[in-house]
Amino acid sequence: MFYSPHPLFRKRETETATVSYSELLFDLIYVFWVTCFYIVLLG
Repeated sequence: MFYSPHPLFRKRETETATVSYSELLFDLIYVFWVTCFYIVLLG
C-alpha cells in the first residue's frame, strides 16, 4: 500500500528536522492557552 503523507507535513530532506522560532513560539502559546483553559474549566 502506498503511503501518502499529509499535505501539511514538511518533507524531510535530512535525518534530523529543524524547527523555526515561530513554530516554537506557536507551541509555547498553545501549551499556555491549553493550561489556562483547563485551570478555568476545573477551577
